[in-house]
Amino acid sequence: MKYSDTIINKTFTTDKGDKIVKAVTLHAIKQGMLQFKLARVLAPAMGGVVDGMASKDRSLLYATVFNLIAAKATEELFEELQTLLLGSILDSSGEPLETVERINTYFANTSIHQFDLLVWLFEKQLLEPLLKSSALSGFMPKLKTIADNFMQENKEVE
Repeated sequence: MKYSDTIINKTFTTDKGDKIVKAVTLHAIKQGMLQFKLARVLAPAMGGVVDGMASKDRSLLYATVFNLIAAKATEELFEELQTLLLGSILDSSGEPLETVERINTYFANTSIHQFDLLVWLFEKQLLEPLLKSSALSGFMPKLKTIADNFMQENKEVE
């Protein structure tokens, strides 16, 4: 089973009025696997940022970071994320869409943009649970310090 019984919802404003979209959340193991796959994509880029902090020449840092992400991100991962997240949307009978065919039919009949739903589901099902982790929340101040130092040093270079 991919999905739990927990239902989340959000109201989207469309040209036809407000529409409430409901979805079920991913089971913990499926959620953890997706977070792990995303971490494998982002970890080399984070390493590039940390390495770039030690270098005086940061002229290609952003290009390097984005190239690392692009090299690690795959169509297969995006397809899996998109299918699992959009597949969690509940149809009018309360069943998850689950299949690509049902997801396509749903979007053919709604005025809500696919990207808006994908971002909402990504935030609710992958990002928020990760950020609520006490292990990660203890690490966040360190990341903020690195980011603040990087931004400050970038201003001094300009």
